[in-house]
Amino acid sequence: MIFGIWKEADKDYRSKWMQIFRHYATNWSACDIDCGMHPEWEIMYIAHGKCRVTCSPREEELVYDLKSGEYILFMGGLKHRLYVDKDTSCQILNVEGRVTEAQSSFSFQMLETDKSTVAFLQNRAPVLVGHDEGRLYDVLKSMITELDENDIINSIRDEL
Repeated sequence: MIFGIWKEADKDYRSKWMQIFRHYATNWSACDIDCGMHPEWEIMYIAHGKCRVTCSPREEELVYDLKSGEYILFMGGLKHRLYVDKDTSCQILNVEGRVTEAQSSFSFQMLETDKSTVAFLQNRAPVLVGHDEGRLYDVLKSMITELDENDIINSIRDEL
């Protein structure tokens, strides 16, 4: 099942939409954050610098040392942790969401420019680590910018 979210394995991921729950673009330095576990899938894209991400898809702990231009994509329900060494920094683009049938702003077709991401979507593995071969940075940055703009518009509406 794609991202561990639905059980109909024969469904085509291109007909699915991403409902985004959390997003950020942040510069981290000297941090050790136990991100815990949440039901949403998550992608962490390392825009600059380096970090270590650990996750536990089963009993074992997997460790990934990531650097600029690399990303980790994992399904919901996966325990994970982010570590950035005290002598370095790391800019991360992060998007977390769920897979839905309902149309939203973002389709999985947007991720098809990256071959390893497509392989992840098709193979249904719990974790994918890859290097950006295409426009993944641009897609994620655009998504986060659009989501931030919508947050501002919604907060203005709430104040009216």
